Amino acid sequence: MEGLILARRMTGIPMDSRESLLRGYLAGRFDPRDGLCYTQGTEWTPRRACFFSQSTAMMGLLRWYRETGSPEARRLLDRQADGLLRVAVDRGSHVCFPKYEFDGEKYVNEPRDTEAPPWYGGRLILPLVDYWQLSGREDVRAFLDKLVRHVTEVSTFIKPDGEVERGDGWWGHLHSTQDMVAGICEYGRLTGRRGLVEWARRVYEWIGRTHTTRYGWVADVSGGRICESCSIASRVRLGLALWRAGVADPFDEIDRHVRNQLLENQFVDLDFMARPVPATPRTERVTYAGVDRMIRGTFQCWGTANDLIGNEDVEGCGTGGGVQGLALAWDAQYDWQDHPAGRELRVHLLFNRRLRSPPASPLTTGTPLAAELWSWLPNQGRVAVAAHLPLARLALRLPAGTDETTLRLIRTGTGKPSLDYPAPPLDGCYLIVTSVQPGERIELRFALQKSETTETAAGVRYRASWQGNAIRSLEPPGAKVPLYRQRAHQLDQPVSLTSPRYP
Repeated sequence: MEGLILARRMTGIPMDSRESLLRGYLAGRFDPRDGLCYTQGTEWTPRRACFFSQSTAMMGLLRWYRETGSPEARRLLDRQADGLLRVAVDRGSHVCFPKYEFDGEKYVNEPRDTEAPPWYGGRLILPLVDYWQLSGREDVRAFLDKLVRHVTEVSTFIKPDGEVERGDGWWGHLHSTQDMVAGICEYGRLTGRRGLVEWARRVYEWIGRTHTTRYGWVADVSGGRICESCSIASRVRLGLALWRAGVADPFDEIDRHVRNQLLENQFVDLDFMARPVPATPRTERVTYAGVDRMIRGTFQCWGTANDLIGNEDVEGCGTGGGVQGLALAWDAQYDWQDHPAGRELRVHLLFNRRLRSPPASPLTTGTPLAAELWSWLPNQGRVAVAAHLPLARLALRLPAGTDETTLRLIRTGTGKPSLDYPAPPLDGCYLIVTSVQPGERIELRFALQKSETTETAAGVRYRASWQGNAIRSLEPPGAKVPLYRQRAHQLDQPVSLTSPRYP
């Protein structure tokens, strides 16, 4: 649900009947008696309320409600929050969800006499912080206090230096852990508890040092080799939470991760697949026909550092996770900041985009168009901004790999002679342009440095060849479907700009 709404917002595609069907399916999974979201009971799987899935369902409801104001979505949210507060185990100073599943009456003791890792129910902190801000409920804030205390003070799952505990299977799941930590960071920022923000920063930095490459491989579990698209999205989310709290600058990493591993994790060319031949008719449990059509455009959850195929199957959660990663970068691409010279349009990521004025109210989306951004990256170091409204101050972030000695700023339009600045002013890594007038075109040109780095993923060393922030090649190649096979050829092609693709 969340991924579909996010995709629609980015691409401008209209809502169709499938979204309505999906809303109905999601709403139908909630039990009105306790408010929790349950799997559908079948011959091969029991009806259970999985606590990891509660967080995913709540995130879908929150996006549905914020998109439409639906009273049905709000009612389901309120009931789910009530149910979670009711079934959580209160241990005095803290609360937790000690097991993986609930059957409607009690916690399911599977695996026997073993508690779930803190992230399994702790990921709920992420949507519950959003719900608390939406509802203003003090009982939810008090619950969050105790759940956060369980994760940060009682549990030893996260070590003092931010290390995430290893274990069997999904025990040290980094995707869910980063989402949980992002929720804790947001809670710390909103409540003025800087200690929680610093705790979150240590986890972010430890995962970055030990389980992340510059180009975007992020391990699925502590000590793992697989890269879930969901893990990349969670890394982006946590980095942005720390940025809002004022303790991290994640935009170069986001630019590299989105342009490289995340895009390579998308199923586009399916020539590696054997043509599916239906052996039996489709059932509620199994389908054989059309699998290629179902996969194309989705995102892999079993990739590795240089292979699209890490395991012999496809995990469905990467579909929503990949879209989340793109949408998180999309939403953070630019913002408006106050400055003594006036409002500043600050662009953090140089993707093609219509840049809109600040909304007049939280529910307003149809705001005037302030400017259009056109980017030739990563093929060429060239960016243009066409202004539609006056801009007191425009700040454009230079991507890593920019040769600053080659910077040129060209201002044209408004009936004045073209102005060429060979050494434009910089504020850190942002190029500053002031007093931009409607109809003016700001063009930035620069050379992209080519470099090589050594990247280590799951104990394997890779040689990465870069052009600016984009990978040209990665060696050694994967054994099944190597990534970046066509990248060097693509980067050497001229860029053909078309009309803006996105709203």
